[in-house]
Amino acid sequence: MALQNYVNRLGRWISLQSSRPNLPWTFAVLDDSGYNAFAAPGGYVFVTRGLVDQVQDESELAGILAHEIVHVTSKHHLQAMRKNARAGALTQLVGTQLGNNLGGAVSAQLLGLGRDLYARGLDQGDEFEADRAGVALAAAAGLDPYGLLGALQQLRTATPDNPAFTLALATHPPAQARLDQLEQAMGN
Repeated sequence: MALQNYVNRLGRWISLQSSRPNLPWTFAVLDDSGYNAFAAPGGYVFVTRGLVDQVQDESELAGILAHEIVHVTSKHHLQAMRKNARAGALTQLVGTQLGNNLGGAVSAQLLGLGRDLYARGLDQGDEFEADRAGVALAAAAGLDPYGLLGALQQLRTATPDNPAFTLALATHPPAQARLDQLEQAMGN
């Protein structure tokens, strides 16, 4: 309970500095040993216990929370879902025109849209944007803007066979590419 309260206080403070401070922000720690965090439309941000246990300090956790807050404020998940839904609707239209019975399969595809989105992650451009804007958001909240870089350093050294990092490595661009993008944005 103390950890949940702490993550909620930190996340809410950062979210107050965002472009959407009035969302009903909810931050939760999931009882999972993996190193991961994700957001959902409407102001929901989740971090795993494994991530919280692995971060070196508050600035790293703040950087991760800020990154996820930016996904929400930029509506990255909603845009990705709309894009995938349009592709599904096109598939259904083509199937209807061909006279195939694809309607049921396409409906099932659309129902699994959100699940699939989280399984494969957002596109790299959204991740890089969330990194850059997340660093600025952490700084606006009065926290060390280099915290996210510290968290990315951990991801960079993680091996793909380490089960704690499997999902994070599969759903995000390579950590070195993210660090390179941040170095360009932040300078030396």
